Amino acid sequence: MPNLAKRLVSGALLVAGVTILVLRGPAWSIALSLALVAFLAGLELAAISGPGRPLWARVAVALLAALSSAAVSSALVVPAAPLAALLAIAPSSLLLGLALAARTETAPATSHAAFAALSATYCGALLGSISLLYPMSSPAWPPAGPPSEAGRVWILLLVLGIVASDTFAYAFGRLFGKRKLAPRISPGKTWAGAIGGVAGTVAAVAAFKLAALPDLRWGEVAALGVALSVFSQLGDLAESLVKRGFGVKDSGKLIPGHGGVLDRVDSLLFGAPVVLLYSLMR
Repeated sequence: MPNLAKRLVSGALLVAGVTILVLRGPAWSIALSLALVAFLAGLELAAISGPGRPLWARVAVALLAALSSAAVSSALVVPAAPLAALLAIAPSSLLLGLALAARTETAPATSHAAFAALSATYCGALLGSISLLYPMSSPAWPPAGPPSEAGRVWILLLVLGIVASDTFAYAFGRLFGKRKLAPRISPGKTWAGAIGGVAGTVAAVAAFKLAALPDLRWGEVAALGVALSVFSQLGDLAESLVKRGFGVKDSGKLIPGHGGVLDRVDSLLFGAPVVLLYSLMR
């Protein structure tokens, strides 16, 4: 099967699976799924940032990411959870760096500790923020009272916006792309693709307003669509910068046509806080 076909099929299956999970899954399943994704993404980041690291070290880094995701997910039910996770992760990262430095001379302890901390924040905390769109999806479920179904709508808006941004950016880049956006970081990205991604996201948010969020004003549609696309594209560029720094093309091979888990959620990591902050300020 050609790579494009694999990309389309696996992408469609992922979107369908996420939609079913958000609409029909138990409340706690959102936070649990995000912690699992954070673990897999952390495992990939640990592998590309230190290919010589032993398996136990990679798993330790991934566990820190999963812990961070779960802690942030439970913030509205257990307010001290993110702080507790931070206090646990900071010394854990340092101890992991010291342990690895004692076993190898290929990298200093500070480098190992820094990437353990980065994995926890980048792969864990940012993903966990998605659960805050649907507060009752925390691991501390059930709290008093039923969950707010409006949270599920915001998560779907986030996913739809990210998919639209990626799809329109790819299409506009292929059709009209000439001037490179960031050739040293990601040679395939163009200004035409970036503009197309923004336009597509605004259109997707507008469609979502008509279907599920009628109280969303048109000015808000434009602002949210632009901000979501811009930050999701920055998330994509950020991961490209990390991969280029370590000389790898994909973070992994788990998802056919897409590469690794981190390759698929990189836009989501920067886009999720945008939707979360907007939903909290309304």
